[in-house]
Amino acid sequence: MTNWMNPVVIMQDAAIFEKIILVMTGLYIWEIMVTLPYDWSIITGKRKFKYPMAFYFLCRYSLLLSCIGINIALNTSKALNCQALYVFNELVGNTAVATASTLLMLRTVAIWSRSPYILYPLVVLSLGQWAILLHGVIIVNASWSSVAGQCVVDGAAPIFLDLIYIYTMSFDLIVLVLSCWGLVRTSGRSDLWTLLFKDGIVYFIVAFSANCCAAVLILLNLNPAMNIIMSVPAAVASAIVACRGFVRLSTWNTREVYLPSHVQTGPGRQAMSGAVHTSNGSNTKKGPGFDMTFAKPPRIATLSGLTSPSNANPKVADGPGVHISMEAYTTHDRRQPSPYHGDEKDYELDLEEGSESDVMATPGSVTYTHSDNPHIRLPEAPSWVKEMADKLPTYQPIPPQGRSKHLQSRPRQWALLLSTLGSFSLLASWRVLSGPHAHTHHVPLHAQRVLDECATMRQMPGPSASFASRLRSERFEPGTKAQYIHNATIWTGLKDGHDVIQGDILLQNGLIWAVGQIPEDIIKQTGTGVEHINAHGAWVTPGIFDIHSHIGVDALPLLQGTDDTNSIKGLTLPWLRSMDGINVYDEALALSVSGGVTTSLILPGSADAIGGQAFVIKLRQTSEGSPSSMVLEPPFSLNNTDKPSTHPPHWRHMKHATGENPSRVYEGTRMDTMWAFRSAYEEARKVRDAQDAYCVKAESGLWNGLGPDVPKDLKWEALVDVLRGKVKLNIHSYSPSDFDGLVRLSNEFKFHISAIHHAHEAYLVMPLLEKFYGGKPAVAMFATNARYKQEAYRHSEFAPQILHEAGFDVIMKSDHPVLNSRYLLYEAVQAHMYGLPANKAIQAVTTTPARTAGFGHRLGLVQPGYDADVVLWDSHPLALGATPKQVFIDGIPQLSKPFVSEKSSHLQHAPSTPEWKTGAKEALKFKGLPPIKGKSSRKVAFINIGTIWKRTGEERALIEVVSEQANGVMVFINGSLSCESLQDATGCASSMEGDRGIHVVDLKGGCMAPGLVSFGGQLGLIEIEQEPSTNDGEVYEPFDSKFALVGDLDRAVDGLSFEGRSMLLAYRAGVTTSIAAPMGSSLISGLSVAFSNGGAHPLEHGAIVHNITALHVKVAPGGQPSVSTQIGLLRQILLSKDESKITGWFRKVAKGELPIIVHVNSADIMAKLILLKGEIEEKAGSAIKMAFFGALEAHILAPEIASADIGVVVNPARATPMSWDSRRILPGLPLSEDTVITSLLKHNVTVAIGILEGWEARNTRFELAWAALGSKVQLSKGQALALGSTNLEKIFGIPSSAVEGDWVAYRSGDMFDLGSQVVGAASERRRQVDLF
Repeated sequence: MTNWMNPVVIMQDAAIFEKIILVMTGLYIWEIMVTLPYDWSIITGKRKFKYPMAFYFLCRYSLLLSCIGINIALNTSKALNCQALYVFNELVGNTAVATASTLLMLRTVAIWSRSPYILYPLVVLSLGQWAILLHGVIIVNASWSSVAGQCVVDGAAPIFLDLIYIYTMSFDLIVLVLSCWGLVRTSGRSDLWTLLFKDGIVYFIVAFSANCCAAVLILLNLNPAMNIIMSVPAAVASAIVACRGFVRLSTWNTREVYLPSHVQTGPGRQAMSGAVHTSNGSNTKKGPGFDMTFAKPPRIATLSGLTSPSNANPKVADGPGVHISMEAYTTHDRRQPSPYHGDEKDYELDLEEGSESDVMATPGSVTYTHSDNPHIRLPEAPSWVKEMADKLPTYQPIPPQGRSKHLQSRPRQWALLLSTLGSFSLLASWRVLSGPHAHTHHVPLHAQRVLDECATMRQMPGPSASFASRLRSERFEPGTKAQYIHNATIWTGLKDGHDVIQGDILLQNGLIWAVGQIPEDIIKQTGTGVEHINAHGAWVTPGIFDIHSHIGVDALPLLQGTDDTNSIKGLTLPWLRSMDGINVYDEALALSVSGGVTTSLILPGSADAIGGQAFVIKLRQTSEGSPSSMVLEPPFSLNNTDKPSTHPPHWRHMKHATGENPSRVYEGTRMDTMWAFRSAYEEARKVRDAQDAYCVKAESGLWNGLGPDVPKDLKWEALVDVLRGKVKLNIHSYSPSDFDGLVRLSNEFKFHISAIHHAHEAYLVMPLLEKFYGGKPAVAMFATNARYKQEAYRHSEFAPQILHEAGFDVIMKSDHPVLNSRYLLYEAVQAHMYGLPANKAIQAVTTTPARTAGFGHRLGLVQPGYDADVVLWDSHPLALGATPKQVFIDGIPQLSKPFVSEKSSHLQHAPSTPEWKTGAKEALKFKGLPPIKGKSSRKVAFINIGTIWKRTGEERALIEVVSEQANGVMVFINGSLSCESLQDATGCASSMEGDRGIHVVDLKGGCMAPGLVSFGGQLGLIEIEQEPSTNDGEVYEPFDSKFALVGDLDRAVDGLSFEGRSMLLAYRAGVTTSIAAPMGSSLISGLSVAFSNGGAHPLEHGAIVHNITALHVKVAPGGQPSVSTQIGLLRQILLSKDESKITGWFRKVAKGELPIIVHVNSADIMAKLILLKGEIEEKAGSAIKMAFFGALEAHILAPEIASADIGVVVNPARATPMSWDSRRILPGLPLSEDTVITSLLKHNVTVAIGILEGWEARNTRFELAWAALGSKVQLSKGQALALGSTNLEKIFGIPSSAVEGDWVAYRSGDMFDLGSQVVGAASERRRQVDLF
């Protein structure tokens, strides 16, 4: 189907418009020359000038001026004021149209004898038409195009153009109807009657048809050129038929003269009636109500006398005839020579020049005679006729034999001459006015190449027609064995993600060969090399597609030499390509594959407004080993490969960014960023327009003056393809102000945006997103990662659900390494937990991103013919901790010896979703900031408890007590547990009876557990990480001169703030206590504090759990001073005997009175610290309470750490080799049997987990579940719970009494269930219960 708004199509239509103008101009010049004698007779005075002739001249020559003006606009080679020229063209053109209708109206008024009932309405309608047409001179916008080298129409007002044409057609129709009515109501039929009737019909048909075509095109509003393409033909047609009708009536002559019998009588007049007697005996014939006389032929028709040859046969009228009462309409005849002697003259029939000159039939017998003809008798004429006859000139006719042959042949000569001149003018207008375009063009040798390139530019991306029938993937690696997976539970992705089948999958030639119950003969056809895999009912899905990743360009471990994510050379850099920075040795590639990720869209970073071009890669290592070999469907121009003629181009991809990132990097504002966008796209538009103009000329065969190559600019060619709709555009954007700017930008330059990324506030302005050019984009987002900057502050965990219900495509993404893409599926798990349907959650990381990126024809479904990218899971994909058993990319197994853990049966089903009653509504109602502080209650009873977790003994061991009937009860008064009953629900009845103030909460078989503890995200010290005014700030470094101003260690308690959103969300998720250390990046950070996440302020009772929990230091390589200097300084301070200030705190550490937490990852540095600890303990004679934080390589020293009695807080809990000193991680299943956590636990090390950022605290309970499920030997629930509670308390020296009174209530499950929900928290220390 033709895309009428395609620039190439518009240019082609404009070229057609130009040719139509030339044809119309030639035709009209020919018309003027053919009818020029009539004009000349008026100009020279031979024909009397009448006022309607003013409209006649205005019509003819206004249109001529308009044609000339339009040709100037289309053919001039010098820049000019195109808008002024087009205003002039519209003015004279519309004048021609209006005068054409006016001429028709005047004739109708004449037919109706100036009846006021006809005259006044027509005048009003005519004035309306004039008003509309004169206003229409400003509705066409035109400008000079340096690319096209001529004036181009930028746009018109289609509605107003429609009004012009519809009004004109309606007016002409009214005039036609009135004319026909005026003629038909008479019973007489004469030559004049026929002339008037037929001219009206012809005029209307021609004018109406032309105007109708123009109106229809405007109604369709295909493009600016098509809107006006028929305007000139309509005006020319109207003008020609109107002027021709005027001339025909003015010069009309026939053998009949009609004289109406019913006229007014006035002074000096007599009523005339009777019969007409002629010399040959004919008589008159009475019509109904009047008498009419006729004379043949009316050679001379004046009121002084009517002549007729002697052999004439008079004709009698049957009706009243035609009464013409307009001054302009007269008739003359040169067709026959006069039968009388004298000079040949033009004699006029002045039909009712005025009311006093009306010609009437006489009441008696009237016979016309002439003094020179004795055969014709003329009775005495009335006195008023004689008086008027005396005033008229006398003419002397000449006999016919007096005319020479030369005079007789003159009409033919004139016709021949005018025809020749008309033809010549038509040819001249085409050749001269069209300029060089009409010259002969030589077809150059490069013509076919250019035409192919022009055709390719217009060709839209997509799979070829033969793609679906392919038998081998272009990515197939020779020697790859076929894979037969049988007895699997297959999520195919079909039926909107609801299609799940039990069956088999055959992978062959890099493709999914068959799916379902596969017959044995098909398996045999693959040969003897097929690998059989019994899935034992395990789940199979398409490979995960990460639509937002920097894997390869932000390679792990992070090193300066492999940092190729962002260029900071300018705000707009569309010429950069992410594939130029892909590091094939990125450690994250194999890790991501082990999480089921098979394909990623590698985006440039978001430092720039236009960061560059993006590329989709498959994550497997290829035999070639190059980044290019990893790219999926690369542009055919890449590596100089030629596109097969039968194949459409592949999709391209690009990254844009708005908002805070470009503003921060370039120290600008959103205004600067948006201007940078517009400037860049304007440059791209210039290139595109130059290409289109070049291709239109080339495709029209106009090769003269064209260079050998289509205009290009390598810097802007990618943006040109954006304008052509050939690029999948992905935009980093968060807030409504940025969305609105993008809406305006996309509509200004007419390009579509495939996906908005991050989009934390998209769910708040969904109608705005629907205004993007080409339709609403997909939304790629995080599940819970938020509040790290202002534009991410209003994010809601319910956003995926809200957007889905509004009809948006929802995609979950990693932004690797912001989030480890290995765990991208976990983002879908969380989205499902907060209300996104299960089918849409899986689609959000498979089908939807594949389709959005333009690969829906080969990725995202388990379907025959698709790429053999599938994942075999150990549990349901949405179950917490789901891990691949095997991953296939292009049919090649990616896990050589996977470690697999058999999961429990309840994990083989999609988890349930908690009962979020008002979450989504509240998020919308409060614009992303709903009230999240709990509602305090003095007395609360939690009923129907299924399990209670209790602390026991000094070691704080956690034991699980189960209520067999799930009818346990716990009653809290002022935060303290007052009654507990597991086996007998009536045990606490007395505590609940008679108290109307008690609040009863049904846990529906849920559990009560100790409050969780979090450390690492600096909750209470950081609210919005990138907004300094919301944070405590950085501490002075001990090697900084400013440090001397303080002279003591920073205490986190002094900078603590409460009621931050991340703090309160953590509290609502069961994390009752947090530990925060001062924000320091140097060797010595300061002293940490433990506090309640539910506290209102530092002075609230129980808000501060422990003022000083530990001293924090950081030992890391890569900076100054060196690692050895850092350890040497620690040794010196720890051995100091000084009890004051800084050294005093370290003295407490050396005495074992204060724990010391060392932030460290490297096993080598940890080994030095173990030695240092032993050295200090030996000299100080006391045990140091030391723990490592981070410690991602701690498993290497697990026995030594255990022997040194050093605790470990692993952070992040799911290890990632972000830095060089953490590159030797234990990744866990399926790549290793153990994790860092399980390895340390095997050696009885006290282990806990930490977080990197504050927003992660709310997910602590799920991180504990991951820790339990991430190794082959799974942890018990008690062990997992201790990682986030009692073990942290022990490491930081928090007294058990300070936290043991904290309880959390979970409804519909325990703390590890995705379907459970925290509904309350009790705090004995704070003396209150908060309900959520």
